Amino acid sequence: MDDIIDFIAIFFGILVLIVLIIFLILFIGLQVHIKSNNMNQEFDFNIRIKLFFINIYSKTFPRNDRNEKDLKKKTSKEKTHGSENNKNDKNEGFKENWDNYKSLIPLMKENFSPIVDFFILAFRSIELEYFNTTIKLGLSNPSDTAISFGYIQILFLVFNSSKNLSFSAEPIFNKEVFEYDSEIIFKIKLFKPLLGLFRLFSKKSMLKLIWKIRSTFK
Repeated sequence: MDDIIDFIAIFFGILVLIVLIIFLILFIGLQVHIKSNNMNQEFDFNIRIKLFFINIYSKTFPRNDRNEKDLKKKTSKEKTHGSENNKNDKNEGFKENWDNYKSLIPLMKENFSPIVDFFILAFRSIELEYFNTTIKLGLSNPSDTAISFGYIQILFLVFNSSKNLSFSAEPIFNKEVFEYDSEIIFKIKLFKPLLGLFRLFSKKSMLKLIWKIRSTFK
């Protein structure tokens, strides 16, 4: 009997914890931290998602490897040779599906406004906390670099009027270069977007559009 009571207590304790976590995610929101740069002509991207101070997701896209680039080029060449043989078949398939493509237009028109409303709702659920970007710019002509840098500085003055935004630029006169280092932190509350998504997919016309897209592009 005591074992059953202990099991029930543990079960309800876990259930309460799960409900609490869901509540925090939906109403308190998640913090998203994104860093990206292409310094030294190498792309780097990192994203972290936090619930309060707890990391719940982290992903880093490693810098491009030269051997990986060569492998992709080789693979693309092999695909190009095969794609030439299938080009005519794809064109014929496109013509056959043209009626299906045209049938999507009325459904897309009907659902355009609800889809836009959903994206507006999702955008309003985002709270920007910090956005910083630094760029290095160098053109082939130093005078062009100076002129472009002047325009960029004027544009950045407008952005920097907000306390959450910080933009800076550095002119490079001795070589052609475009490098950036960017960091953005924002919080998103998921309750309203999920509610909007539920309302969107509860519409028959939206379900018809999804089904039609799947059957057309499968």
